[in-house]
Amino acid sequence: MDQNNTPHPNVPNDTAVMTVKDWIITFLILAIPIVGLVMIFVWAFGDGNKNRKHFMQAYLWLMLICFIIMIPLVFFITKNLPAAAMQQHNFGQPAYEAPMNNMPSEKFDANSLPEQDSSADNMLEQESEAASEVPEEVPENAEAAQ
Repeated sequence: MDQNNTPHPNVPNDTAVMTVKDWIITFLILAIPIVGLVMIFVWAFGDGNKNRKHFMQAYLWLMLICFIIMIPLVFFITKNLPAAAMQQHNFGQPAYEAPMNNMPSEKFDANSLPEQDSSADNMLEQESEAASEVPEEVPENAEAAQ
């Protein structure tokens, strides 16, 4: 029989060695979003197993150190990165204005357009003549046509 899993009669329960099953249950509880955060504080500052208590206190210290390191890093990124990205990729302008940078700055003048080809006018006249040649009376059924 494994003597590590059975508590010794003279050893208090809060210093007993935690089994793998106990640690798996602990990590599953920590994985629950809000419950896990609350349980970190409960286990770190409450009464219970000393092994779990010391682990949660160390976990809180590491979280605090990471938080202190991340604050200046986040401020640096949010301050400098968007401006550099906007300069590099020409952000900040609407997409429809970007192609117009190569156009001359003069205003549009309808008189400066080249004259239209007269073939388009001829096509319109031919279409209207062809439409006028179609007979206006169309029989409603086949018997009236015969």
